[in-house]
Amino acid sequence: MAEPQPQRRVRGRLTAFVAAHQLAWDITFGALAVGYLAAGIAADAGNDRSNALLLVLAALFLGLLLDATVVGRVRHSSSR
Repeated sequence: MAEPQPQRRVRGRLTAFVAAHQLAWDITFGALAVGYLAAGIAADAGNDRSNALLLVLAALFLGLLLDATVVGRVRHSSSR
């Protein structure tokens, strides 16, 4: 019979990553926000490519928000 593997500590990994890379995290999300704003302005001006860029950026933001809230809670619910 195989010995059970020790559980890896996964709680707080995203928080620890962000804390360790705070400046890079802020610069990256600032650049994404500026890109989203620029794509929104271009979409209002009638640029078709910017609509696709808006959808991609919105999906990225939504995916990160979903991971940080819902998926993170479900993933760690068995360890509570």
